[in-house]
Amino acid sequence: MFSASTGTIILFCKERRFLPAVTAVLHTFGSDLKRHIHIHCIVSAGGLKLTGKAGRLTRFIKRKKKNPKAKVKKVSAVEDSPSWIECHFFPYKMLQKRYQMLLIERLKKAIANNINSSEPDQDLIVFSNPAMMKSFFDDLKQEYQKGFFLSMSQKNGRISN
Repeated sequence: MFSASTGTIILFCKERRFLPAVTAVLHTFGSDLKRHIHIHCIVSAGGLKLTGKAGRLTRFIKRKKKNPKAKVKKVSAVEDSPSWIECHFFPYKMLQKRYQMLLIERLKKAIANNINSSEPDQDLIVFSNPAMMKSFFDDLKQEYQKGFFLSMSQKNGRISN
């Protein structure tokens, strides 16, 4: 859940060429003290501007001179002279669907890794049948066609969904 929730936010921000500050906290119960696993994320209203391809290429050329076997990394870097990009709008519906997609993708990987481990969880063995895995996640997507639940708010700003 952490990976999917923070990944959703960071991917959206990287597409807008900035790196936000994100704090994520796991809650295992709701206000009624019943089991309700969810994550709260506090996200900055913007972030540090990310470099373009030219900045990454410059750093790559410098590494290449020192190490001829160096390879281009697929990470974005913050500029040498950082600047702040403001962002007060996070598209609720798009993030909801993206979170669903990322969470399902990560769950499938975790289940597959567990099934292929030396001591698989017996409750997950049913997913060793690819048809069962597909059926389960297809049913989940059908039940939550708008994406998984996502709540956004800001007390003194423009975000309120």
